[in-house]
Amino acid sequence: MGKAIVIYNTRSGNTKKVATKIAEGLGAELVSYKEIPDLKKYDLMVFGTWLIMSTISPAGKKFMKKLDSAAIKGKNVALFITAGGPELPMKKKVTEILQKDIAFTRMEEILEAKGQRSSKNDCDSSCL
Repeated sequence: MGKAIVIYNTRSGNTKKVATKIAEGLGAELVSYKEIPDLKKYDLMVFGTWLIMSTISPAGKKFMKKLDSAAIKGKNVALFITAGGPELPMKKKVTEILQKDIAFTRMEEILEAKGQRSSKNDCDSSCL
């Protein structure tokens, strides 16, 4: 694998913890959304944010929309989101899973608007 970077935004610190583990596992550089370097030198980019009211955080949406289209076009891109809360009964758990699906769709739409092709994979709830 070539050079990789994990870019995240966090409010409570939880998304940073997840981003850190992903970066460690990939041997990737880890940066806050406030410090995004020139992305042209990376082969893999991982973007992460948190959910608020069933959608990606305002800061997450803002930093993704500001990404340089030319720098990410044709590159490998992965997305992750975090969401907190107490253990939920099954009906509410299904709602939470659907909310995460909506958030991923919104993140993919931002990237697709920048010319990044999305490779959608089927994933069961264990991936969430």
